[in-house]
Amino acid sequence: MILDTIWVKDAIGNVDTVFIGADSLATSEIDPEFGEILLSHPFDSVFDIRVKSQFSFTNYFSKITIGLAEKILSSDKGCWSGGRFALFIRAKHQPVTVYWNRPSFANSTCENGSFVTDHERDALIWPFNWELKDTLYKCMSVEDSLIIDTSIPRHIRTDVEIEGKGVETVYGVRIQILPAPYWGPCNALVSTEETDYPSPEVNIFPNPTNDVLNINLDFSKKINVYDLQGKLVLQATDTAQIDVSQLIGGVYFLEVFDRNSVQKVSKFIKM
Repeated sequence: MILDTIWVKDAIGNVDTVFIGADSLATSEIDPEFGEILLSHPFDSVFDIRVKSQFSFTNYFSKITIGLAEKILSSDKGCWSGGRFALFIRAKHQPVTVYWNRPSFANSTCENGSFVTDHERDALIWPFNWELKDTLYKCMSVEDSLIIDTSIPRHIRTDVEIEGKGVETVYGVRIQILPAPYWGPCNALVSTEETDYPSPEVNIFPNPTNDVLNINLDFSKKINVYDLQGKLVLQATDTAQIDVSQLIGGVYFLEVFDRNSVQKVSKFIKM
């Protein structure tokens, strides 16, 4: 399963997190077996971010969205498509900054053509199309953030209930996970040389666990643990294991940064 972390920070420093990924057994709707939880309550009026698959025909939102992975026939690396996601951002304090872990995309042969944009059509974000030069996009293997004012109308939009305000339009960005070379706006900026790339996942054991979770890396620079709501619940640094005994039972996501700042993510169960 491909899994990546996306952070959003508003203009006064509030931070929220979502996870996006893909698996060959996933669907375009809510899949509880992958940790997806339907968020049906209103968006927070000050700051709230939620994500969904763009291939879904229903207006569902979650902090975790796992799209359907499909093999890319034109890829000679055996890559699977990582999905296409809409990230909706409600923020009172603008602009916001969307972050991701650039080394994880740059070092993945199946994700190094990924991009984030405020437009829904790939053809309108090609970098050499000067007529549409005002369209925002960032290549996720080249840069690590996108600054955007989501109070301004964008192509990525939806009408949702806002706490205490009723139904309003919320805008956001599209995230497309792709390898390079593949048709997309980042082809000219991404190296396609033959390289051996590390796996985007990290091996952890025992899983499930009651107390200590061991990480199969010689050195972990930083470890973050998130619950299914995308809330950071535990952190550790400079270690190859983490004590999760104080967490309540349930499913969590472990995010590890190695000595080269490459991000790896795995799911575990706390008994």
